[in-house]
Amino acid sequence: MFRVFSLTERRRVLRFTKQRNEVSGRMHNSLSAILSIALSAAVYIVMQCLATAFGISKVTTILCGFAGANIFVFILTAISNVEMHLYGKNYQARFFPEVFIAMTAAAIASLTVHRICMTVCIIFSFVLLYFVNKVSLTKYSTAANLAGPRRSKVK
Repeated sequence: MFRVFSLTERRRVLRFTKQRNEVSGRMHNSLSAILSIALSAAVYIVMQCLATAFGISKVTTILCGFAGANIFVFILTAISNVEMHLYGKNYQARFFPEVFIAMTAAAIASLTVHRICMTVCIIFSFVLLYFVNKVSLTKYSTAANLAGPRRSKVK
C-alpha cells in the first residue's frame, strides 16, 4: 500500500521540487511585471483621455495625482519584479535608482495632464511608498531584538 523511498529517490524528488519552485517563482515575477506594466499603461491612457476633465476642479486634480501615484506603484512593482527575475528572489529595490526612476516616470505622466497633478502625485507617491515598505517589512523581514543581550550582574 505505501511505498518506502530510498535516500537517492528522496533526494531526486526534493531536487526536482526545488527546481520546479524556482521556475514557478520566476514565472510569477515575470507575469507580475507584465501585469504591472499593463496596468500602468492603462492608468496613463485613462489619465490622457480624461485630461480635460481632470483640470476642471480641485477634486479631480487630486484624483489625477492619486492616479499618478498608482502609476508609481505599478512601475516600481514592475522594476522590482524584473530585477527579482534576473537577480534572484532575494533582490531588493533601493531608493536609487529604482524608486527614483519610478517616481520620475509617474511625475512626468502626471505633469502631462496638469502641473498640480504632478505635485499631488509626488506627495501621494511618498505616502504609498511608506505603506509598500511597511507591507514589505511585515512580509519579508524578521523583527529585531531591540532589548539587546541581558547581562548578569556579578557580585
